[in-house]
Formats: sequence, structure tokens, C-alpha cells
Amino acid sequence: FCAHNRGFAGYRRKDIGRFVDELEAYGKSPGARHFYLADQYVEAADLELLSSAILERGLAIDWSVMGRPTADYTPERLDLFSRAGCRWISWGIETASPRLLGVIRKGTDAAVLKSVLAASAGAGISNLAMMIFGLPTGTDDDLRETFAFLEEAGESIDAVTSSIFTLWEGTPFGRDPARHGLSVVGPAALLRVGDRQVRSFRLDYREVASDGTLRPPRGAQEADAWQERRR
Repeated sequence: FCAHNRGFAGYRRKDIGRFVDELEAYGKSPGARHFYLADQYVEAADLELLSSAILERGLAIDWSVMGRPTADYTPERLDLFSRAGCRWISWGIETASPRLLGVIRKGTDAAVLKSVLAASAGAGISNLAMMIFGLPTGTDDDLRETFAFLEEAGESIDAVTSSIFTLWEGTPFGRDPARHGLSVVGPAALLRVGDRQVRSFRLDYREVASDGTLRPPRGAQEADAWQERRR
């Protein structure tokens, strides 16, 4: 479902010692203290090694990172991250519906989402919940599960992003839209150069309703419902 799978050409892992050397060098010149680890997902085990190395080196830095809320993020690890300077984690939650998590193959368990966020907040780390509304095959029941989760976990959440599902060419949904009840209209227009139109990798689509008719995607409707619920 995510465009990053197409936009980034694989994953390379740098030696932790070399990476901490770079952090230390940036801290000396030009004096940077705040770092954002821009990788889409760094595993909890690597963050444990990184945090231990930062503490051993005695670096006084603050940093934030993206994460996928799995059971690997134990209270002990999150406490270690916090002591090493982790101040903010942007969690790729997307939905709290167990069914939809399976549809998008997120690899997370709805039952552990709340406990991970609570452990992170307990360690003094701020939590950003990144949500996606309008996921394929989503129903009102799925949306209610997500709303209930956000309300129950609210004390552990500092901010929420409400993105709308986008259908990208090259993703599993884009390669086989009919399997997920989607009907592709065609490539979205990106821009026009003279008399030539440049197309996007984003696909315009409609959802197939239960009676077989086509309807507009639910994303905007669900996002509006969340904003109303949020108020």
C-alpha cells in the first residue's frame, strides 16, 4: 500500500560504530544536537545497538525516528532509547482493524498497539500515530475499531496524522486492484509541459460497492469523520 516500496531502491545497513562516528562529527561541526532518522523503518534491534553505542560514547543528542509498533519494542528497549536521546517516534499504525492490517500485510498485531504506545509514553518518548483512512475493503465496522483504539490509547498519543489512502502503480494493490474491490480509471495527471501531459505513478480509481456499482473512494469521507470525532 505504501509508495516507499517503489520510491526507495532497497535497504542497506551501515555499521553502527561508523554511524555514531558521523553523529559525533556533526555534533562538533556544525554543532548539531537534534537528529531525525529518515529511514522509513529501523528495526528495534538496530535501535537498541544504536542507543547503546550513543550512551557508551557519551553523546548528548536528541533524535526521532519512524517505527512499526510491534512487540519487539519492549518497555526495556524503549527506556534505553529514551536514555540515549530518543524524543519522538512516528508510528506507522495505519488502522486498528485486525482485518485491515491483514489486508495491507502490515505485519503488526492490533492487540499490541496500545501496549507499545503506553510503554513508549512511559519511557518519556512522544508518540505520533500515523493513520491511513480509506484503505481498500474498509467498512464502517473497521473505522469504528480504529476510532475506539485512538480514544482508548489517547493518553499515550501526542499527535495524529490522518492520511488518505492513495493507489500507487507498482504496489500490490496497484498490480491487482480487482482483488481488493478497486476499479482503476487511469493514471493521475501530474503536470502539463506545453501540449504534453506528464502522468503520475498515482492511479485514479473507484471502489466496487457490494451491488457491483462503482462509488468514490471512502478515504475523504473517513478522514472527515475522524476530524469530527476528534473534535
